Amino acid sequence: MKPRKFKHRIEIHGVTHTADGFGGNTVDEAVDSLLVSSWCKVVSIPRNKLTEFGLDEVKKAIRVFVRHRNDLDYNRSDLFLKYKGERFAINSVVEKNLDGFHFQIIATTWY
Repeated sequence: MKPRKFKHRIEIHGVTHTADGFGGNTVDEAVDSLLVSSWCKVVSIPRNKLTEFGLDEVKKAIRVFVRHRNDLDYNRSDLFLKYKGERFAINSVVEKNLDGFHFQIIATTWY
């Protein structure tokens, strides 16, 4: 993938779990921590192609192509993306070209 293709900026955030006072945890929507901000390529997935990516819900879906980062594991379950002010849940992370350098993230809107 050519470097000049990464012209979009995404933020990767971690979810903060807060004690709910009843012996459990709740996800705090107001408090999220920005982990990294990264350049990427973002491509929207048309609704008629959602099943090709294993998605069956009718939500806005995007494919995000990113470079490998030593300081971040994209497969963590507590991560989400912010792109143009909208929150996206990460559905899958696939290594692109099996080179260990580029990854494709499939993400859907977080309601």
